[in-house]
Formats: sequence, C-alpha cells, structure tokens
Amino acid sequence: MKAINDKGFYPDFGYRPAEPERPIVFYIELYEESSAYYLAARLQKEHWEVNVMPAGSCWILLAHALASPDQQTISDLCDYLSDLSEFYGGSFKRWELNSLS
Repeated sequence: MKAINDKGFYPDFGYRPAEPERPIVFYIELYEESSAYYLAARLQKEHWEVNVMPAGSCWILLAHALASPDQQTISDLCDYLSDLSEFYGGSFKRWELNSLS
C-alpha cells in the first residue's frame, strides 16, 4: 500500500484514512466463483477489504473501505459495481453504517 502524504491522502487516489464512525459497506451477490474473485481483486486494488463467501448457489462479497474515498469516487465505483454485477447476473447494494461493531 502506498504511503499517506502529509495531507492525509494517498498520492495516486483521492482517498484519506478511513473514518471509523461512517464505514461504507458493499454487498455484492454473484453466481460464478470466478466473477466473485475477479471483482474482489478489483476492489482490493481500490483500498477495500473484501470477504468472499459461498452462499448456496451464489457467491457473496462484503467489502468495506480501508480508506475514505471522496463522494465522486464512491459514486463512480457504485455505478461500476452495479453495472458489473448486473452484467454477471447478480445484485449490488451499498450501505453506509454508523459503525462496523
């Protein structure tokens, strides 16, 4: 992972250290294991912690941000994830939680 500069941002991305009081969680349901792991790898590149779990006939991805992206980055990522999960015949949801505990 890249070092954080003195302004609290990663140099190549518009991210700052995560704010634990307002975590964002993505729930993604896909029907192919390879699609689930492909998407997990893409999210990990964008500073998300991802858990991939089998759930009957589908695969569930739960992802939360390790750093806090700006709103435009979140909006773009949500559009991308929604389109990708629809392409693979799955579903996508976003939650903004009060805490992870």
